[in-house]
Amino acid sequence: MSGIVEPLIASLGTLVGVAAGGILAGRGQTVTWQREEASRERDTRQSIYARFISSAREWRAVVQSDQVVVREGGNVARGRHADGGPAQVETLKLQIEIRLVARHRETVDRAADVVDAIRQVAKARPGHEPGQVPDILIATCRQAERDFLDSARAELGIPPIDGGSGQPS
Repeated sequence: MSGIVEPLIASLGTLVGVAAGGILAGRGQTVTWQREEASRERDTRQSIYARFISSAREWRAVVQSDQVVVREGGNVARGRHADGGPAQVETLKLQIEIRLVARHRETVDRAADVVDAIRQVAKARPGHEPGQVPDILIATCRQAERDFLDSARAELGIPPIDGGSGQPS
């Protein structure tokens, strides 16, 4: 009997070892895949956020320019407003993408604040010469951009630029 038990135990031990090794290797591959997927997702969000803020700044520049087209109504405002053209369309498209990929509601809300601030500039622009939109509206846009970037950085796990002290480094 011991002649059969020893080889059986040895065979079972080998099988258990192979199975355990396979399970551990599979688990390791799953963890690696999850890390790579999380990294890709983060990179995608970072790219969308960067393109959004760049496009929003372009939209703001367009509505302040001397080449701007003034509309009587449309998707930016019911009344008279400066048309942001392709930059406006791109910004609104990226805002939708942010709604799809953002992990935090604050990031979505701060993106909406950026769009709202630019809409206010677009509505004010027809009553002012190029570059003469009231400073308070431009300051509101810039603050909305900073707030969006702070929220996006926090969501992406990037430390604040000023280290969180409120003072520039």
